[in-house]
Amino acid sequence: MNKLLMVLLALAVCLVSANAFVKRDAPAAPAAEQNPLKDIQKTLEDFGKAISDNVQQVLNPDAIKEKIAEANQKLKEVTFEFTMNKLLIVFVAVCLVSAQAFVKRDAPADNKNYLETLQKQIQEFGQSFNTQVSNAFDPDTIKKNFNQFVDGVTKTMNDMKAATEPKKA
Repeated sequence: MNKLLMVLLALAVCLVSANAFVKRDAPAAPAAEQNPLKDIQKTLEDFGKAISDNVQQVLNPDAIKEKIAEANQKLKEVTFEFTMNKLLIVFVAVCLVSAQAFVKRDAPADNKNYLETLQKQIQEFGQSFNTQVSNAFDPDTIKKNFNQFVDGVTKTMNDMKAATEPKKA
């Protein structure tokens, strides 16, 4: 136990003396020579250098060419996919039209004649149009409405004439 204590004591003495040598050999920072403006100038120079390096990386022609090549490749891929999608839509449309043609061919035929139906509809429209036109241009109706208009204008003129004449007492 005494030997262990002696070894620990010797070790502590060695550490203390080594610490003293280190402190003695270390250069002391002179407090009077430190200038805060130099520190700010150094910081600004480092900041400027960092900005310059970043700008050079961004404006590097090789990097720009590489990014343009990547963008062109992506554009080609998108264009190819878009073209393939259009072709797929056209193919599906052709398939649907051909399937519809087969269904129509196999379906039982209607006995309706569409031309006759259309002819009947046109005749009905013509008859209703003739009826409405004959009612609108009926000479008796036109004469009656014109007489009512003339009577209304005459009455309005007489009322205006009466309003402008002085009243007699």
